[in-house]
Amino acid sequence: MDISLDRKTCTAIDKGIAGKFEQISIVLKESGLYIQAVDKSKSIVVDHYIDRMVLDPYTAESEGTTIPYTKFLLKGMERLTIARKGELLKMTWAGEGFFLEKHLYTLDFEWTEV
Repeated sequence: MDISLDRKTCTAIDKGIAGKFEQISIVLKESGLYIQAVDKSKSIVVDHYIDRMVLDPYTAESEGTTIPYTKFLLKGMERLTIARKGELLKMTWAGEGFFLEKHLYTLDFEWTEV
């Protein structure tokens, strides 16, 4: 997985999955970016979709990634880059005078059909 998201897209994602969840699953398909937030203890599943037309170019993948819940939008950021290397997902937020890098171990991929 290797994708770059602008501030507007990160805002849409965070508004679409507002709340606190246990984990997030991300899948890059030909049609766009699919995100699913899950909280098993509360039996809540929220699906969110961003169309490919509003995203920077990327390569679709057959398998997605599941990570612990993480916000996509941070104050002061202009761009979020997500890259997976094996079992590690690197999220990099950047903006004017702002740079934050977070490394997350991926969980077993889960996608709940509703």
